[in-house]
Amino acid sequence: MESVERFLRDVAGAGAGEYGLLPVRVHPGRKPENIQMGTIKRFVKDETGTTAVEYSLLAALIAVVIIIAVSTLGTNLNADYQTAASQAGAAGS
Repeated sequence: MESVERFLRDVAGAGAGEYGLLPVRVHPGRKPENIQMGTIKRFVKDETGTTAVEYSLLAALIAVVIIIAVSTLGTNLNADYQTAASQAGAAGS
């Protein structure tokens, strides 16, 4: 066990238990980052997929607006055609 801790100290510059998890990367002048915290930090800071998500949300919003508009327009047109049909039927009799 002593040789493992010495190896980690030599490679990472810190003891295995100093940060609670095994350090995986060391940058000059900075503490070693843990693999879990480093992964989470990179995931939170990564904005490469942000625009794709924003565009898909915008497209979904536009689709919902179109569906509501077409549904309302269809209902109104149906009512207008029913009115015209009843008036035409009354005029023809």
